[in-house]
Amino acid sequence: MVGLRAAWSCAVRQGAHNGTAAYVAAAHRLGAPADDLLLACTADQVPVAGEAGFRRVLATTSFVPRTEPRRAPVPELNALERRIAELAAEGLTIAEISGRVHAGEYLVRHRLADLRRRAGAVDDAHLAVRLITTELIGTERLRAGLPDRVPELDQAGRAVLTLICTGTMSEAGANAAGLSLREARAVEARVVRALSWRGSRTHAAAVALVTGLVTLPPTPLWVG
Repeated sequence: MVGLRAAWSCAVRQGAHNGTAAYVAAAHRLGAPADDLLLACTADQVPVAGEAGFRRVLATTSFVPRTEPRRAPVPELNALERRIAELAAEGLTIAEISGRVHAGEYLVRHRLADLRRRAGAVDDAHLAVRLITTELIGTERLRAGLPDRVPELDQAGRAVLTLICTGTMSEAGANAAGLSLREARAVEARVVRALSWRGSRTHAAAVALVTGLVTLPPTPLWVG
C-alpha cells in the first residue's frame, strides 16, 4: 500500500507547480491514470486529497485502480532517429548533426522535437538520459570520447546534475536542492564546463549518466 501523503509530497518535491500537477503526478506514481483512480487513504490524509484535487476519495488505508494502467508498448527507434539522438547526446549542434546524417536542419529539429514528445522529455538533455537509461540508444561512441579521469563534483554540482537529468530544473526543483534557481543556473554552467568539452548541456547530462555521477533507474516510456 502506498500512502497518498507520501506520493503527494514526492510530487511536490519533484517540482509539481500546483495542486493539479501534483495530483496527476501522484496518480501516476500510484500506478493508475488519474481519471481511472479511486483513491483511498487514512482519515488524516483526506484534507491532503482535497487540496490535491482528488474527487473520488475513501477514508481507508489503500487505493484501488478502477482499470489497468493504459501503457503503450515502447517501439524501437528507427535508424535515423537513433543516430540523431546519439549525436545529440554526444553534444553535437543541429548543424553538425545535419551534416553527419545528411539531412536538413529542419528535419533534425523536427525529429528531436518528436522524440521529446514521445519520450515525455522536457528538453534534449532529459531526452538523452531517458533514451540511455532505457537502452534505446547506444553509448559506445560517447564512452570512447570520455577523458581518462572524470572531474569530481561537489554536492551542489551533483544535485544540479540530477535536476538536469530528470528534467526538473525549476524554481521548485532548485529549492528542493537547497538552492535558488539563479544559484542552480550558475552551478549548471560550471558543471557543463567541467563535463562537456563541447560546452553542451545535453552532453554533460549523458556523461554524468554513463560515468555514474548520476544514477537513475530506467523509466518506462510511453512512446507513440
